[in-house]
Amino acid sequence: MKKKNLQKVLAFALMSSLLAGMTVVPKAAEEDGPFGKYDETVTLTRAQMTTSASQWENGDDETNNPWTRAALDEFNIDLEDAWAADGSQYAEKINLSIASQTLPDVFWVNANQFQQVTKLGLVADLTEVYENYASDTLKGIMESDTETFDSGKVDGKLMGISTQHFGVISQMNCVWIRDDWMQKLGLEAPQTMDDLFEICRQFVENDPDGNGVDDTYGLAVDKSLDGLYTLMNAYHAYPGIWLNKEDGKIEYGSVQPEVKTALEAFQKLYDDGILSKEFAVADNAKMTEDLVSGKVGVAIWGSSFGYAPGIDIIKNNGEDAIFKPYALPSADDQEVKQAIGWLVGNYVVVNKDCKNPEAAIKMINLYTKITNEGTTEEYNTFKNNERDWGAIPFQVQNPMADYNQYVAISAVQDSRDTSSLTPDQLAKYEHVIDWIDNKNLDSVGQYSQVSAEGAYGVLKPLVDNEQYVRTAYKGVSTDTMVQKMSSLEAMRDETFTKIIMGDDISNFDTFVENWDSLGGADITNEMNELYAE
Repeated sequence: MKKKNLQKVLAFALMSSLLAGMTVVPKAAEEDGPFGKYDETVTLTRAQMTTSASQWENGDDETNNPWTRAALDEFNIDLEDAWAADGSQYAEKINLSIASQTLPDVFWVNANQFQQVTKLGLVADLTEVYENYASDTLKGIMESDTETFDSGKVDGKLMGISTQHFGVISQMNCVWIRDDWMQKLGLEAPQTMDDLFEICRQFVENDPDGNGVDDTYGLAVDKSLDGLYTLMNAYHAYPGIWLNKEDGKIEYGSVQPEVKTALEAFQKLYDDGILSKEFAVADNAKMTEDLVSGKVGVAIWGSSFGYAPGIDIIKNNGEDAIFKPYALPSADDQEVKQAIGWLVGNYVVVNKDCKNPEAAIKMINLYTKITNEGTTEEYNTFKNNERDWGAIPFQVQNPMADYNQYVAISAVQDSRDTSSLTPDQLAKYEHVIDWIDNKNLDSVGQYSQVSAEGAYGVLKPLVDNEQYVRTAYKGVSTDTMVQKMSSLEAMRDETFTKIIMGDDISNFDTFVENWDSLGGADITNEMNELYAE
C-alpha cells in the first residue's frame, strides 16, 4: 500500500473511532418540523407544578398521564419530573433551584425569576429553535399579543416563551345591576355616570326588595376599594397601574389629578348613603354576603360575576335576582378606557445545558394543538377535571380564546346549530342553553359571561376599539418597589378611604407629597430606568 493511501486509511479509522465514542443527540425528522418524532428516545426533565384539583383516571398521576404518554407516542420524548410542587410552593422551590443552579431541562419562572436566570446565564437562547420548530398555531398565539411575547426577549434574543394569558377581555370589568330591581322600579340601562348614580340612589330610597324596610344600599364596595378604583376609570383615572405619558416618561396612576376628581364624586356617594356606612371595615366576604343576602343592587366586577357570587345570589333570592352586565359609563363626554395590569404570569425557559431545547417547543406545540384544535375526545382525555395541569410547564394560553368563545357561542345561540363550535366552545354553549331553557344554577356563570347577553358582549367593543390602558410595568419589580410599595399602597388606601368618608379633598395633595418623599419618587425613577422606551 502506498504511504499516501495508508495515511488516508489510518485517518478514517481514527475518525470512526472518535465518532463511535461520542454521544449522538437524537434528531427529529427534518421534514416534520414542529411535530417531528425523534428516532431515539429523548429524555426531558421538568419542574412540575401540581394541584389537588386534578382528577386522574385509571391509576394515572402527574408522572404518568395522557400528557406524558402523548409526549412519548407523538415525539418519543420521555418526560421526567426533576421535582414536583404544589402551586403554593412552586415559586420558592424554583428560587432554591436557581440559587443552587440545579435546574431541570425545562421549567416555569415568573418575571423576577426570569430576570435572574437570564442575568446568570442559566437558560438557553430559544430564538432559532422557536423559529424552526414552533407550530403555526403557537406562532399565531404569540402574534395575537406581541407585547407580552416580546417580554420574553433579552437584547433581541428569545430567552423565554411567554405563557400568555386569557386575553384583555378577561381582565375588564362590567357594571353588574340586579335586574328584578331594575324592572320593579322601571329603570333604564345607564348611559352616563349620573344615570348609574341615580340607579344606585333609587335602590337606596325606593325599597327595591319590597319588604317595607329601609335596608338596601346602592353600590357594593369593600375596604380594598377595588370596585371604586375601577369606577375611577370613568373619570380617566387609573390607580394602581403605571402610565406611559406623552412625554415618554412613566408615572404612577394613583397620584394623577384625575384621581382627585373621582374622589370628590365618591364623597357624595357616601354622603347619599349609596355606599355602605361600614365599607371601610368590610372585607370581600362581607361585601359578598351583602350581595347574596339582597342588601345591595350594583357591583363593579369582572366577567366571572355569574359564577361567584352570582350563583349564590340566585340560590338565595330566586332566578329573577340575576345581575345583568352593563358597560362602565363615562363621567363626561370622553370615552372610557379600562386599566389593564400586566397579563403574563410565567415564562417557559430551557436550561442552557439541555441537549434538545426544541423538545420543549414541540411539547408546547402539542398543548396548543389539543387546546385550540383538539377533538371532543381529546378535550375529554387531556383537559377535563383539571387534567391539563399535567402539561405544565408547557401550558401556553391563547389570548383570543375567551373572545372567540363569545363570538362563536353568541352567533349560534338562536339557531342552536353547533356544527361550527370547538369542543371547548361547545361545553360552554351547552351551559348557556341550559340556563336559558332550564334555569340550572350550575350554568348561570357561563350564561352571564359568554352568552349574547353576557359580559363579553358588553366588553367586546372595548377590545375592538382598544379602549384600554395597559400598564408600563412588565412584571419585574424595582428594588425600592420591593421594599416600600406595599406600605405606600396601604397609605393610599387609608387616605382615599378617609377622603371618601368626609376628609378634606386637599388631603389628596398631601398624600401625593408624602408618596413621593417616602419612596414613590425613587420607584418612579427606577421604573423609568427599567421600562421607559
